[in-house]
Amino acid sequence: MSVKGMVSDSQGRVDKLQIIMALILVLLVVGLGIVGYWLIFDDNPPAEVFDIHLYAEDGLDEPVSSVEVYPGGEVIYGMDWCKYTRAAVVIVKQSWVDEVVYHRPPEYPTVAPEPFCKNWRVSMDVPESLRPSEYTLEVTLEYEINPLISRNVSYEVPGIFVVNE
Repeated sequence: MSVKGMVSDSQGRVDKLQIIMALILVLLVVGLGIVGYWLIFDDNPPAEVFDIHLYAEDGLDEPVSSVEVYPGGEVIYGMDWCKYTRAAVVIVKQSWVDEVVYHRPPEYPTVAPEPFCKNWRVSMDVPESLRPSEYTLEVTLEYEINPLISRNVSYEVPGIFVVNE
């Protein structure tokens, strides 16, 4: 092999190394650009709750200011709200609050991925372990805006009276 062949062979390796380094640099810049975009533009707020209504057990009547329910029964409430993002919705917290806080496990409801504004009626089971008292139902929804950011929207449903049968 001649000296000229060795020089061109090593030049080819240098060119391949430069191409690989350039690709890594481009991917790094693009990745940092995406992460920066996600951190700056995060669709805040993802949703707004405008009004909460309680309904009688049949759920067909006009809204009421308070409702009596039995342990093991269900409470129906409606909320006027707008969802401004295509993000998935997860109920991450459901708590029945008087002097003591009763937490329920999170649920994963199916909510349309498109943005919308509507009245949404929700039926929720009343835990059988609740003692008779007046409760406020606290609910927190979580929206995953992108892989780095999630936002929480909380609301309260007051005026729920749990009574003995």
